[in-house]
Amino acid sequence: MGIDNTAAAEQRRRERRALKEEIQTLWAEIEKDPERSNPAWEALIPALDRYARPAILSIAKGYAYWNEEDIQDICSTVHVALAGPRVPVLYKARLEITPELYFSDYCRGIYQHKARDHFAEKVQIPLDEADWKEDEQRPEVAGSLSQPESDAIGDLSDQEMVLQYYVDEVMNCKGNRFHVVMLCYSKILPVILGQTACNSADKWAWEHMQGRTLKELSDIFTDLFNHTAKRVRARWGQKHWEALEGTYISRKSGKEMRLGDAILTDEFEKSTTKNWVSRLDERVKVHMIRKIMESRDSSMIRLAREHTEKKDIY
Repeated sequence: MGIDNTAAAEQRRRERRALKEEIQTLWAEIEKDPERSNPAWEALIPALDRYARPAILSIAKGYAYWNEEDIQDICSTVHVALAGPRVPVLYKARLEITPELYFSDYCRGIYQHKARDHFAEKVQIPLDEADWKEDEQRPEVAGSLSQPESDAIGDLSDQEMVLQYYVDEVMNCKGNRFHVVMLCYSKILPVILGQTACNSADKWAWEHMQGRTLKELSDIFTDLFNHTAKRVRARWGQKHWEALEGTYISRKSGKEMRLGDAILTDEFEKSTTKNWVSRLDERVKVHMIRKIMESRDSSMIRLAREHTEKKDIY
């Protein structure tokens, strides 16, 4: 029996590896000719759905109420994302950090995120708006702890919740957009990706922000963070996007432009950014602690104090 199980598992691994290679080949064809008329698209979509299905099911099974229609809805939202311009750009950016990453595994992360968003929205529908029969058991609705802006999925551990509060404060703060993005790339992203042993990496940030606009950096940050963090989510607030639509006068050229089109590494010298992260980090932590204190959760308050005293959140 053990031998048979081992053989079956090995066969599944071979089939999955073959599917990864097939998807990679199809994506290479699409990169050469991205038009939707390319027949490679017709083969790619169902192949990705098959590859991602186990990951979707692992998330769905954490909820008492789900069916095949949920799976189809999740896949449909991913298909829309795949048809847009962001996926190729963000996949290429991810390859700069993880060159061996298959397109299938990158997209599996998209399916997982869409699945979490789908079920988060589903369980948070107010019960009086849901069409339940009186004799049916109603699903439990996730409670909130003065809930972070991101509506974190599932039951986060206390430490994960501290990180969620911190990330939400960064994503929604009113600070200078250049400073906020620098913090994301210096203090949050390299730690999440395991690229540094310290809690701030300005050199790493500067290297990976080169030549990219604030809009591109914003998209890439949330993409990489959400593909790497297990349950904590990052999502820019409305203030951020509104700020990026505002007017900016270039420090170098004096020309007026949209802030989202400004390139941080062109506008500033590395030496002028060295204090940005520490100063903004302190302000973010003050607001974070205030919100946690308002929640009146003693364990969260204790953990938050411990983290801030150690000068880290991770």
